[in-house]
Amino acid sequence: MVDHPKYFTVTAEDCTPINTLSIESSDAGVQSLIQQQIFGRKSEIQPARLSQLLELFGCGWEGLTEPGHMSFVGYSSFVLGQAMKNSEDVANAICRELDVPVVKVEGVSVVDVSSPVMSNYSRLISTHPGLYGDSPYVVNTTDQTCVLRQTACFQKYSACLNRPLPVDSLPLALFEVSDSFRREPKPALQLGFRLRRFHLPEAHIHTRTVEEAVNLSLRFHPLILSTLSEMEAPIVLLISATDEFARSHEEYFKTLCKDSSARALLKVSPPGELCEDGVEVDVEYHIVDSTGCCRELSTFQIDRRITETFGISCSDKTTPATIHAVFTGGVERFLYFCFDRIIRRESQGISSHLPLWLSPVILRIWPENITVLPLALQMAEYLSREGIRTEVDDRGLQFEVALQDSEALLVPYFVRVDANKPSDCQTTSMQRFGERSFIRFDMPDFIRNTKGLCSRHNAIGFSRLSRQLFNTLRK
Repeated sequence: MVDHPKYFTVTAEDCTPINTLSIESSDAGVQSLIQQQIFGRKSEIQPARLSQLLELFGCGWEGLTEPGHMSFVGYSSFVLGQAMKNSEDVANAICRELDVPVVKVEGVSVVDVSSPVMSNYSRLISTHPGLYGDSPYVVNTTDQTCVLRQTACFQKYSACLNRPLPVDSLPLALFEVSDSFRREPKPALQLGFRLRRFHLPEAHIHTRTVEEAVNLSLRFHPLILSTLSEMEAPIVLLISATDEFARSHEEYFKTLCKDSSARALLKVSPPGELCEDGVEVDVEYHIVDSTGCCRELSTFQIDRRITETFGISCSDKTTPATIHAVFTGGVERFLYFCFDRIIRRESQGISSHLPLWLSPVILRIWPENITVLPLALQMAEYLSREGIRTEVDDRGLQFEVALQDSEALLVPYFVRVDANKPSDCQTTSMQRFGERSFIRFDMPDFIRNTKGLCSRHNAIGFSRLSRQLFNTLRK
């Protein structure tokens, strides 16, 4: 007889086994999770408007490869780069808040699965087929069995294989934005959300014990919620735990829910089994999208078994615990939810654009005719020097067409340079996105108020060499 997972709804006050009554009384977010986790609903509807926005910015399926691989052209390439940089900046900011030093890792995407370490890891997760897609991507070599890596863990673990973690320096983190390859079933593929190749910004935070990891997670949990609050959508937690962990950490689950506005769904594995990823506990942050579906974005996991399997040790010969933290979610999924936020606001009658730091174009200038084009170019040069990403629409389009094109791309500001009105680089006629009238703007004031919003997380923290993983003297 096969044991099945047990499910509970969790609030800040109690942890209740799932039954018909609790399903019916649960909020919409938890009900969506229940449909997915318990009743097996796999496919979710992608809003047509979201697909339209992705395509307008230059996102699409790459036609010269198999299905499931995105291409980013023009504006979307900029947006992807900004989101990737943001994921690193957020990870650094959270780790600074926790006083956890960070080591950045860059590496390879090809893994030798015939190595003893990888063989042991494969056996650990083999009880959950399909966890990372239908099958790995095999790379043909002459003397090794290699695959494209499916998770972000390998390179960060590899960096620690021959370097015992200094126990007095824990906790410490390794961070990497990795390429991950998963052969997702073709019917499940969704542009921007479920892909066969994506970027995963993950931190490994090593602690002395699992309990230290648990306590540390309670400190960064509110920081994740604060980061995700920018999406302006309900957040629902899906918590998966081993039976042993769940029996001794009920208060931990309740504490996680104190900062969340909705209940959590708790999935407890049968006794003796690990969670799907081979971890002790897995906390997923699901956002309720514009269609009412719960979709995973951020996550963190706490494990010791995988860390031990990879042979990672501390300087005192003990095995550390590892928090696998993806604070902002996969990069492509982060962008998915940024566009979904626009759709949700549009459904409320609110015109919205991407945050200024993420917008590829912050301001577009339309010269009425060729006689004022030099002035438009002078304005663009002035604004660009001040860090305002600017375009000049010199295509000779009629005003209404140029404005409509600018609004379709969600450009936050539109400047009109008229031939019969005096204008210079100091004052001009400008329209904000979503408004119907032009007003006179003072450019220096606009730059002062806008410049700081065009980028984010500019602060660079310092580090202490005594707490770094690589702190040996160079000869």
